[in-house]
Amino acid sequence: MTLRCEIVATGHHHILESFMNRPSRKDKYVCLHCDKEFLSPSRANQQYCSPSCSQAAWRARQPKIEKPVYERKCLGCSKEFQTTDRRKRCCNGKCNVLLQNARRLGTTTKYQDRPCVVCGTIFKPMQTRGVGRRWCSEECKLFIRRGYKPKRVSKLKEKRADRARRMREWVASKGGHKRIDLMRDFGLTLEQFEAMKIVQDNKCAICRKEETAMWRGKKRELAVDHHHGTGAVRRLLCTNCNQGIGSFMEDPEILKKALEYLQQHTSVP
Repeated sequence: MTLRCEIVATGHHHILESFMNRPSRKDKYVCLHCDKEFLSPSRANQQYCSPSCSQAAWRARQPKIEKPVYERKCLGCSKEFQTTDRRKRCCNGKCNVLLQNARRLGTTTKYQDRPCVVCGTIFKPMQTRGVGRRWCSEECKLFIRRGYKPKRVSKLKEKRADRARRMREWVASKGGHKRIDLMRDFGLTLEQFEAMKIVQDNKCAICRKEETAMWRGKKRELAVDHHHGTGAVRRLLCTNCNQGIGSFMEDPEILKKALEYLQQHTSVP
């Protein structure tokens, strides 16, 4: 039994009429908002071509509420301006930054030294935007952000200073960072490294010269040369020799060709 016969049998003739009189998708209609033609949609009562036109028409039907206009005097530059926001006190963002900076720090700018609002320590914010931070350390930041008590902040500062002191003592007494780097990168202890330096008389294993490269005003230590494939430690080299064999990809054939090239072009014509 077809759909038409089922509808007639049940007596729902109005459903049949609406079904038979539905618009064809080939027919074109005009949007009530933008006057653009569009194909007939699946719903016969759709009056707009898109949801954006429907929303725009709805906004246009809403009654317009005129907000009061306030006359203000900018607290940053003393210029008069108009606004609909009754809470606004500055004419632009730049004046707002100047006002915040003046309220918090008086005449101090974000590039000048300022006292910490928690502990009073003098520090320099060094921010490039905004008024700059008001605290000198992460401990004081926790005091402001999380509401820590001053007593707890002082304890955090003491722990931080004690930790820094112990780290300096450890580095000075046991060569802390050097010991960690040797064990992590090469599996060597600091004692084994010192023994290799004594065996080589603190000279490079290739050029037989002492290290001359500088780093932060100090003479660098000899570099630990190792096989990049297996990780096996070989000897101690100076910076120039270590970087040189690395530039030749540690290939003996390339080094031989470089030697032949130098021997052919050493004579001056």
